[in-house]
Amino acid sequence: MGQFFFNKYVVIYGTCSNLCYLDDIKAPSQPKCIARIHLYSDMWKHFDRGLYKFLIRYIYVPIRKSNRCFGKLFASFLCFTFVFMWHGIQMNIFIWALLNFIGIVIEDIGTSIGKSKQYYKMQNTYLSSRNTKRLHCILASPLLAMSAISNFYFLGGQDIGNIFTQKIIHGKFIILILVFYFLYSTFCLLCIERLYICYLIFYKYCVLIFIIKIYTYYFLLKISIFSNLKYNSCIINKSRLR
Repeated sequence: MGQFFFNKYVVIYGTCSNLCYLDDIKAPSQPKCIARIHLYSDMWKHFDRGLYKFLIRYIYVPIRKSNRCFGKLFASFLCFTFVFMWHGIQMNIFIWALLNFIGIVIEDIGTSIGKSKQYYKMQNTYLSSRNTKRLHCILASPLLAMSAISNFYFLGGQDIGNIFTQKIIHGKFIILILVFYFLYSTFCLLCIERLYICYLIFYKYCVLIFIIKIYTYYFLLKISIFSNLKYNSCIINKSRLR
């Protein structure tokens, strides 16, 4: 669903960019593929670049300069309030904008902690550079899951988003762990080992497709057995009535 939305934006922005290029006008670059993005800040920077530049220039920077105490938080809040009103005052748009705002705030808190002296001391003592990146990927996996759910609200509507939210909240713990594991290994490790992860993605998807096929065959077999039993019971009941 997200990839189709990305392809739509590539066609629309690509057409407008080429028309601007004919008139020697520098248009914003085309959106970055969402399969290569795992952070909220990168999604807003590299997907709709024109909207991002507008928000930074006319809302974020002026508000942050005027209010030094809570300028950053308040400016982000006003940016996503504008995004909510721009895309449509609806409940699913509100949930999408709210989840994005929460994700940006959590990511900003994590960035601030990562710049502290205590964190640098612990990182240099206990973690190598590669394990540090792996730790960052583990911490970013829940944010990537929340980003996906917010996009389900935006693209599929409130009912579709509620289904996935209920599955995450009320689902089995092992399923949640598997989801985070696939998010970690498939997307977040792209920033560490690009060649290795290509083989890993191929392997993971082959295993996932195999599991889906097994569950599909099991479900179809269960339906066929149930329908046969129901058919046989109907025949037995008719014979008894005769």
